[in-house]
Amino acid sequence: MKEEIRIKDNWANREIREDELLNENTLKLIQEIHGQIVKVEKHFKVGGMEVDAIIHCRKSRTKRVGVELKESDINKALEQAIKRRNYFNYFYIILGSDRRLIGYDIRSLRFKLDDFFRNSIGIITIHNSEAFLIYPSYHKSVGLENVRNFK
Repeated sequence: MKEEIRIKDNWANREIREDELLNENTLKLIQEIHGQIVKVEKHFKVGGMEVDAIIHCRKSRTKRVGVELKESDINKALEQAIKRRNYFNYFYIILGSDRRLIGYDIRSLRFKLDDFFRNSIGIITIHNSEAFLIYPSYHKSVGLENVRNFK
């Protein structure tokens, strides 16, 4: 990744453990999938809801990737991701996970997998600072009415 990535953190002086999940390896994985990262915004309000991170990626055009970070509560993360999904071209839940438990994490979702598929919400897990793509997010067009809700 290039050094000129602009990072804006609205909670810069607050320590939030789950922010460690959005590390260099996670950003590198997202960049490999969605194109060059040009800006990262942390703890940003959209549609009146706080989003853990917004990553602006550029291939031919700039796309917004929404991110919900959770150390473990995948059910809460999914609930929040569904509410925020319509504001982003792509959306990921990024979870901390023991690599041995990744299968368990996914099995615990077996009754909710349809929510991931229907809403095109991707899953990335982090183990020892390494990022693993479990399921990709697919493109969704975002209307101008949603863009205006960014604050």
